[in-house]
Amino acid sequence: MNQILNWVLKRKCQYHDYKANLCGIVVLFVSAELFCSEYKAEQLHSEQKANDVFRTEVPEIWEPGRYPVKGVIKRLFFTEKIKIVFINIFKNLYNCHHQNLINFHMINNKIDRRNFLYKSVLAGTAGIIAPWAIPSAKGSGTPRMITNDISIAQWALVDEVHKGVWKTLDFPKIAREDFDINGIEFVNTLFEVPTVRYLNTLKRNADSHGVKMVLIMVDDEGETCTPSKEERKQTVINHQKWIDIAAYLGCHAIRTNCRGPKDAPKDEALKWAAETYNMMLEYAIPANISVLIENHGGLSNDADWMVALMKEVNNLYFGSYPDWREPGHEFDHIDYLQKMLPYAGGLSYRNQPTEEMTAKMIKMSFDAGYRGWYGIESSGRDAIRQGKSLLKKYLNL
Repeated sequence: MNQILNWVLKRKCQYHDYKANLCGIVVLFVSAELFCSEYKAEQLHSEQKANDVFRTEVPEIWEPGRYPVKGVIKRLFFTEKIKIVFINIFKNLYNCHHQNLINFHMINNKIDRRNFLYKSVLAGTAGIIAPWAIPSAKGSGTPRMITNDISIAQWALVDEVHKGVWKTLDFPKIAREDFDINGIEFVNTLFEVPTVRYLNTLKRNADSHGVKMVLIMVDDEGETCTPSKEERKQTVINHQKWIDIAAYLGCHAIRTNCRGPKDAPKDEALKWAAETYNMMLEYAIPANISVLIENHGGLSNDADWMVALMKEVNNLYFGSYPDWREPGHEFDHIDYLQKMLPYAGGLSYRNQPTEEMTAKMIKMSFDAGYRGWYGIESSGRDAIRQGKSLLKKYLNL
């Protein structure tokens, strides 16, 4: 029985893992039975009080003496703490419904046997509650959008930043007043001094201009695919401050790089990268921040290797951030986008040589089920305006 529970925990019911999703329903009953036996000595009320509660609040069929599993589930559901957790699960189910993604992964730094049994009951029950029963509440599951919108990648205007025309604190104003675009995507190396006071000013500027801070592109913080275990740990530590900053600003993700050593064995490199990202996710998930990889050379340009990495990590908070690039002899940008779209947590949009090709890639993204931010990274103001026009045209925004 423990093997079944451990298998479900490992699989985390991510993406289209239907076996694990179905098993979550089974775990509802298995874990509830275990919960009954393990907590028998720790019941919150005497059996008489519990029976009185169930008789007054629910029909007779839910009496614990007759149906112990259902009785425990019912009692758990009526506690305030559990209601909050249920709300978070249900909101996630609602937000991910368009992709048929169910995330039974509970956010917690430490999962021991007792916590797992407790959470498995909740996970199994989540699948039988209708979305309309979800009240509004703070917090949510994985931040997957159900609509499309347009953002600007700060790198598209990096020349202006380097020339001192404007600073990161001015980015929300630039996005709204110069382009009338709703989202902005930062580059970590362009933050001047990310102190709390600085970040609070940035938040006020974004709020006053009605601009959403989408993600932070993280560069120069170490290699995520390296044979050195100590280097992998240090890379994770280096990224943690940007996870904290992304969460503080209300972003949904950070973007990372995963190049790997030249000529590294792909199977070994897969293990190195998976270990790094699993460690990073342990820190990112409680902050409700997704961790994405952009194709910036090396192994991250290999679509098949990236798919293998996505499957190996197998976590809804882990995904790709495909850079559309342009046609080239050494990189098939159409094939790469097609293979990465099922895992995309964002898109680095670039204008293509022809409008027909741009329309094709937009349609490809939409048909694959992607809904979210299209971050324009084409360089220069004219290219940004062109990208906005084409995205509005073909996404019917």
